[in-house]
Amino acid sequence: MKRLFSYFLAGCCGILSTCFVSCEADVDLGNIDMTANVKTAISLPIGSMKVHFGDFIGDTTIQNISIDEFGRYLFVDTLDFDEPYHIVNLEDYTSYYESSLDIYQRFMEQCSDLAMLPSIPAYTPFYLDFPITFGLRNINHNVEHQRIDSIIVDMAQFQSEFGLEGIDLSWSEIDKIEIRLSNDFRRAAGSKLLVPSSGYDFNEQIPISVDDFNLILMKDPTTTPSNINVKDSVTFTLRFYITPDKPLTIEDGDRIRYNFELDFLDYRAVFGYFDPSNKMRDSATDYLLADAWPTWNTLNDLMLPLREPKVTFQIQHSLAMPLFVDVERLNLIAADSVTQVDATFNGEKTTRIKFPNQITLEDPLDKRVMDTIVFDHTEEKGNLDELFAIHPIKINYAYSVMADTTTDMKQFRMTDDTHIEVDAVIEAPLDFNEGVNVSYSDTIDNIYIEEFTLRSLLLSLDSTTQINVDSTYDAVDSILDIQEAHLQLFLTLENWIPFQVDASFQFLDENDQVITFNGDTLRTQYDLVLNSPSEIIDGEVVTPEKGQLVLAIGQGDFKNISSIRRIVFSAFVGDNTVPAKITTNSALRAYVGISANVDAIVNMEELFGKKETETTASSLAE
Repeated sequence: MKRLFSYFLAGCCGILSTCFVSCEADVDLGNIDMTANVKTAISLPIGSMKVHFGDFIGDTTIQNISIDEFGRYLFVDTLDFDEPYHIVNLEDYTSYYESSLDIYQRFMEQCSDLAMLPSIPAYTPFYLDFPITFGLRNINHNVEHQRIDSIIVDMAQFQSEFGLEGIDLSWSEIDKIEIRLSNDFRRAAGSKLLVPSSGYDFNEQIPISVDDFNLILMKDPTTTPSNINVKDSVTFTLRFYITPDKPLTIEDGDRIRYNFELDFLDYRAVFGYFDPSNKMRDSATDYLLADAWPTWNTLNDLMLPLREPKVTFQIQHSLAMPLFVDVERLNLIAADSVTQVDATFNGEKTTRIKFPNQITLEDPLDKRVMDTIVFDHTEEKGNLDELFAIHPIKINYAYSVMADTTTDMKQFRMTDDTHIEVDAVIEAPLDFNEGVNVSYSDTIDNIYIEEFTLRSLLLSLDSTTQINVDSTYDAVDSILDIQEAHLQLFLTLENWIPFQVDASFQFLDENDQVITFNGDTLRTQYDLVLNSPSEIIDGEVVTPEKGQLVLAIGQGDFKNISSIRRIVFSAFVGDNTVPAKITTNSALRAYVGISANVDAIVNMEELFGKKETETTASSLAE
């Protein structure tokens, strides 16, 4: 301030000196008026804040908010799930078989030289065949749900046990035991299996392993697969090669006891028909928005009519069958659990979507396909932009994945991996249709303003002037009289958000008590309304809308000004009538400051120092 006075008073002194020179004889140095009238204006900033639109929606609490290459806010979330379409557990069909094989009868049926009976000479080789029908427990008993036509088996594990009834035969007299597979088995290595004999004996468990074969469960494999063309058992033949080392007597009632148990089947593929599992059929799920957006449920007034939301499903599987998904419902539900908005597909709340890609029976077993299904704001894909006409708390959806039986494909194939892997990508650029409604509140903290006397204002001005009259002298001490002082508190808003803004301000002291001015005890807040910026191109603000709130502060309210510690800023943003796009530039800027106009009488003698004034006057008189 002292420097500003210096400018002003230096000019006054120049004029006075001219007068003194021209009117030298009439000057009365003892009666010089050493006062001057000074008028000046002061502006002091108090605080400012910048509020991004992201602050309105709590973007810092949202893990999935990012900024794309165009500077737009983008919500992206990824959900993934992995569920089996259908489970085939072949261990459910393992069985135990026990039979008593009639040696005498089989010998009578097979041997042409019956003259040997009842005694077969020593060292006379012969063989006996015993047909076996082995049932698979529970298989193909519910063909409407699951039908198994055939299985490609990697490995099968059996347990066999042999015993004797009546006949005098040792284990060493059995040359070998063959399992001769029927047409129910197709094995590249041949249809004959040798039962291990070395190290074993009667009444002992003998393990048998069979690898790489097809198990056929169709009554007639040459005809069309169907529910009536399947069976629940397979056949094979046991052949015993016997060379007795002594005369062998065979009598009626002689028998071989045979036990057979299937331990497990390890398969590569199974053919038939398969219903979806319960996880695939009528799957209903609630997706709580607060799980991805922790503050969502606190934003009760939030309305975000997203312009282009999109959900992309990427589906991978190895199922050789035509598939479709029935979308039974997709809706958003409000907090009252009653209000909801449904996605619609060409006017319908349900839709059937066929998986675009299909694996055929001729394709390799390890083939996988990926299908992509998209829901978005278009009419045929859900009208998802209409879902956010309410403030929802959850997304509810239900769907079923099914095999399409209406096609020409009458037989399906599953590998040992029947899982359907789904990655769902939810994308929502913060581009909005009409009707945005968002509220926000924040506080400008740590405000400390010295007591607002005129002296403090002038001292503030003194610190901003450029010429130093006397660095050791306080210019405010030269004020003799205040003619007039006007104080104003001003709040300025600059709107870079493409919506109307309804703002309000409250002034709080250190105890968070509301401060009022001009004796207005009923007015606890001050409001400022800004229209949506007039220049918006492609949803983005080009030129901001500005507004200012000015409060006249009387001298009696100076002390209230100094009591301000916080300014609470609240804003409602919305009511857009055109599409709006939110970017990192979408923000409100708030500025708070004080301005004063002062008219004062200043004592020049005090300002410059009495001694210096006298010296200057004497010099002029000479």
